Amino acid sequence: FNKDLSEIFVLQDEIAAAVASELQQTVQRQVRLPATENGEAYQLLLRAKHLASQFNETALERSNELLRQALVLEPDYLDAWNGLSANYCMQIGEGYMDQSRVGEAKTYAQHVLEIDPHNTDALSGLGWIALRFENDLSAAAKYLQRALTYGSRTSHVLNSAGGLLIRMRRLGDAIRIARYVARHDPLNAHAHANLGAYCLFDGRYAQAIGAYTTALEISPGFVGANFVIGFAHLLGGDTQAAMLSMQAEADEEFRIKGSALVCWDQGNLAGFEDALTTLIEKWGDVWPSEVAEVYAYAGMADEAFTWMNRDAGLDTGAGWAESVLNPVFYKLEQDERWHRFLVKLGLAPEQLAGITFVLPDNNLN
Repeated sequence: FNKDLSEIFVLQDEIAAAVASELQQTVQRQVRLPATENGEAYQLLLRAKHLASQFNETALERSNELLRQALVLEPDYLDAWNGLSANYCMQIGEGYMDQSRVGEAKTYAQHVLEIDPHNTDALSGLGWIALRFENDLSAAAKYLQRALTYGSRTSHVLNSAGGLLIRMRRLGDAIRIARYVARHDPLNAHAHANLGAYCLFDGRYAQAIGAYTTALEISPGFVGANFVIGFAHLLGGDTQAAMLSMQAEADEEFRIKGSALVCWDQGNLAGFEDALTTLIEKWGDVWPSEVAEVYAYAGMADEAFTWMNRDAGLDTGAGWAESVLNPVFYKLEQDERWHRFLVKLGLAPEQLAGITFVLPDNNLN
């Protein structure tokens, strides 16, 4: 195939037709609104996606700029609206953008659905917002079920589905989806990170380290990757390797928190107190949950619950959904306050049992 960039959409159709003919299959094309015929807007989108995949504050800000430029050229460019929504979710989740802007991310995805009600990326985005920022697992399940019903197997949809499954404690299904996405989208750093996190929750520490190492190779600035690698080493009993990884973490908050965890396991109480004091002074007001994690890991239940209850996010459960499986909280699970805490968030086993989410029958292995 030999075409100019301006003919890229014609080329796309020709390739699809050729593949169908070669396989001697009938291809039924889904009804879908055209993306854009504006070559300049398309190039801006590609550059924006590449920057977003680097997963750091500067790259995400620049990605947003390019997406807005694309929307000036093509106001109804749905992929660009979805890109902005996804970027905002990443920025808010990592503390690069204020939590109050979740509404904007949601509005962008809803705008896409108004134009194209079957747009699976928008459905996935709304599912993730319901999951991550609103702690509404029922709404997330409905959005993601619709996306899967429409036949989508995109990384975006499946990554969100994996996030739902992990919160529903369906760990095996979450790992299966994450492994599928990482294999079929091998340059997607988030896919490898998701696989690594789920393996960590399942006690597969070597696999968690391998998956996050791959994520770092793809995106060297990946926030939190070295922290998780260090935590996996720590849970596996290698405190020396754990500290080296924590020290290599680019994000200061993760680096300090990680140092506190390692110092605790090493019996270095002075180092533990120093790191914990720094964590409280710098991030206690903004991220009390991070302080709670350190106390919980150390088995200081009273202090952990005190800091957990300081988190304003408890009103919606935002950011707490993965707590049901996060190893830092294992020492709290036998405390009656832990179950009451999960009930408050709607994450107790009996509450999760009322949520229906069905994976497609076709192979996701």
